[in-house]
Amino acid sequence: MKKNILFIICLFLSGCVTVGVEKIPKEPVTGKGQSPLTNIHLVYPGMAIQDVRNIMGAQVVIGYQRSDQNPGEFDTLTVKNPYREESLYVSDREAFQVFYYFTSVKKADDMIAEDELTPVVFQGDKVIVKGWDDFFRLKNQW
Repeated sequence: MKKNILFIICLFLSGCVTVGVEKIPKEPVTGKGQSPLTNIHLVYPGMAIQDVRNIMGAQVVIGYQRSDQNPGEFDTLTVKNPYREESLYVSDREAFQVFYYFTSVKKADDMIAEDELTPVVFQGDKVIVKGWDDFFRLKNQW
């Protein structure tokens, strides 16, 4: 008799349990208090080259490693930004300057691949395009 009552109580209690399914976001989400790797989202066409340098900074922190001099402490690992620069000459009168900013880590493999960089193209002193799609579109026009 006690087993039957215990079974009925367990049956009623199990009916009160609900299970929620959490949606997995498609894009990476930064947690509270965290910030994106860089401020590339603040760069827009028409912005001056010095403003871009100020927003993006000269370095980006990509991680930490144990300090060799002070055990128990950590040193920051940084990468120079822009990671790479080049000039594209379309004609004798027209040239573009391209800054490749390190903006994301796709694979932690101690290498910086092209898909981890974001090109920002300047004509004169102003941004004209940002990102790979716009960069390829610009290159194909010439």
